Amino acid sequence: MSVLLRTEAAAAPGTAPIRVGLAAAGAIEAVCGIAVQLKWPNDLIVDGRKLGGVLCEASTTGSTTSIVAGVGINVAQREDDFSEEIRRTATSLWLAGCPDVRRATLAGQVLQRLLAFDERIARPMDAGELAGYAARDALLGHPILVDDRPAGIAAGLTPQGELRVRTDAGIATVHTGRVRIAGSRAVAQERAP
Repeated sequence: MSVLLRTEAAAAPGTAPIRVGLAAAGAIEAVCGIAVQLKWPNDLIVDGRKLGGVLCEASTTGSTTSIVAGVGINVAQREDDFSEEIRRTATSLWLAGCPDVRRATLAGQVLQRLLAFDERIARPMDAGELAGYAARDALLGHPILVDDRPAGIAAGLTPQGELRVRTDAGIATVHTGRVRIAGSRAVAQERAP
């Protein structure tokens, strides 16, 4: 599904995909009772496998930012529906134990949670939101690769939605790139906006 969100000129556009991911994860948990983790910047993860993702595109005109938020969730796929290439890294709600989900119900729950963010969708995140993300963070505490190069240990997010990485020199931030846990064989990797 795609949703058009409007807000004041975005001070922290990197927070939009984070908040959309939080909304989708909360909706899946409410409808299916399945625990969902988030992998920066835009993946929904269940049992270490990709369930779906988020993509946000923003445009600012004057004092208004328009964000098209796209949410894709694998709902009814069986193992054979995935190509050999991604079968071991992808999952669906059906495979995760929620075979009877109604798409309209799930979409309604995502939309309800998105609307709760209101004008905050692209503003810096507060301490409560950062803690909520940390509780779902699939990368937190793991050594990670950025664009296939060792980057350090994932250390959460900045209020602007950037990935924090602990290195020998201190904390660095990642704004964009293909991120995965070091040693992971994940095939489907997303690129940050």
